[in-house]
Amino acid sequence: TYNPAPFEETNTLAPHFALYVKDQLIKEYGEERIIREGFQVKTTLNRPWQEYAEQTVKNRITNLSWNKAGNGAAVAIDPKNGEIAVMVGSHDWNDERWGKANMAVTPRQPGSSFKPIVYADALQEEVITPATILEDKEKSFNGYEPKNYDERFRGEVTVRRALANSLNIPAVEVMDMVGVSSALSMAKKMGITTLNESTDYGLPLVLGTGEIPLIEMTNAYTVFANEGIYHQPKSVIEIKNKYDETVSADNNSIFSKLNIFNLFKQNPDDVQSVLSQDAAFLITSILSDNNARAEVFGGALTLSRPAAVKTGTTEDYRDALTIGYTPDLVIGVWVGNNDNTPMNPKIASGITGASTIWNKVMTYVLRNKADEQI
Repeated sequence: TYNPAPFEETNTLAPHFALYVKDQLIKEYGEERIIREGFQVKTTLNRPWQEYAEQTVKNRITNLSWNKAGNGAAVAIDPKNGEIAVMVGSHDWNDERWGKANMAVTPRQPGSSFKPIVYADALQEEVITPATILEDKEKSFNGYEPKNYDERFRGEVTVRRALANSLNIPAVEVMDMVGVSSALSMAKKMGITTLNESTDYGLPLVLGTGEIPLIEMTNAYTVFANEGIYHQPKSVIEIKNKYDETVSADNNSIFSKLNIFNLFKQNPDDVQSVLSQDAAFLITSILSDNNARAEVFGGALTLSRPAAVKTGTTEDYRDALTIGYTPDLVIGVWVGNNDNTPMNPKIASGITGASTIWNKVMTYVLRNKADEQI
């Protein structure tokens, strides 16, 4: 139930998510109407999952603090309907310095976690296949000379090997094939709103140089998990007033467009096929190939069940991400510092800084579910 009392006195679980929903409601209906009609809001949050995720993020950031990693965030979304089941905006709401900022919705560079979007565009346009040979060698793209994470060159590599091991130079080659404008268009179709088509990102965009909120990156991966179908993220299932009457969305409102009241009657703006089933399948096949990525990642990203996963680490280790999924769940995790202070590169990469949180939360949420073929 909406309560105008001081926030800290009324919410102890998922404070960032509560404010996220509150802001949406105020934008739609106005605070005066919400209070007058006594809105009762049923949200998509899964309480046990949220509690576990909050504690896991807090514990991991505590362990990483001596490595100059001061904050973390996590989002879990159901790919079949877009429901937000978990939103952890910071490691500790009571942290006076950084706790109140919701890093789940704050744009940050996603690093290499952006690469699958570009590869998906190239696969859909049949510019490449998983067996296409790319060149991992010292190369100049009109003066731009990308380097790999480990500063090695592997020569000719397949698309599968290049993406699974997150090689930068082949990724730039793929971006050069499809073009930046095409990649931006694909990102927009997959729900990414913070990239500006008029901005000259250039080829480095494939390496995640554009700023995107974790919630949008996580939801983009639901397209891979859901065979190319995009769902608008949902935080609210139902709204009733103090008389237990269902509150209808206003015409042309944000909530009527998001269709949050009846999840079984989707409208065209809410659910769209934005990627071919074949391209989604191939991306999932590559990102779930434990053997293919072992060259760089070893077993660091392997769960006890089939799962697809991708990491991202930005320049100077300012951001570390892990985003992964099964057909039932997509989880995205960010670790970093709100003020962009670099982290310790020895521990705070996407592999170790964020993947531990991703692994623990994914394992907990799916612990009672049978393994699904991915």
